[in-house]
Amino acid sequence: MLYAEGNLERLRAPMIALVGARACTGDGRAMARRLAVSVVEAGGVVVSGLAAGIDAEAHLAAAGRTVAVLGQGLGAPMARWQRDLRSRVLDAGGLILSEYEGDVAAAAWTFPRRNRIIAGLARAVVVVEAARRSGSKNTAAHALAYGREVYAVPWSFDLHTAEGCLDLIEQGASVVRGPDTVAALVAGGPG
Repeated sequence: MLYAEGNLERLRAPMIALVGARACTGDGRAMARRLAVSVVEAGGVVVSGLAAGIDAEAHLAAAGRTVAVLGQGLGAPMARWQRDLRSRVLDAGGLILSEYEGDVAAAAWTFPRRNRIIAGLARAVVVVEAARRSGSKNTAAHALAYGREVYAVPWSFDLHTAEGCLDLIEQGASVVRGPDTVAALVAGGPG
């Protein structure tokens, strides 16, 4: 069962997950924004985890055409920045989802479970920027288990927060060559 707040119509459009590092680079933030705009312009909806960094940038750039999946209940306390982001998503016409009741707090075990919902909702998962050990790689693993496509942005090997993306590409994830890659995913084709 999922609990919802906001615009349920967002569930009717093709969804592309844009996920990545909380402690990301400025280039990663810019890439998340560009890819989110591309998803929206192609008629899709961005799904992510309402976390700092890549997730936040993707939600904001989607201008309401977004679904945020929480790792806590809808009534659980949040940090001020996260409450503000949640309000901005809802005010713009987005949707917030959680499988947790009421005030169930976020914990280390709730995020991997949240990641499986993100992967399940999305037609494809795009890892924008991620370290070697990251929740984004967990989301990608769920996507593969569900038969979804996994894409990753190919950053420089000198960048710590690129290691996860490069690992995924080495393991067979498709490469994001630019915004057109994710726009094609909305239509159901390869990038």
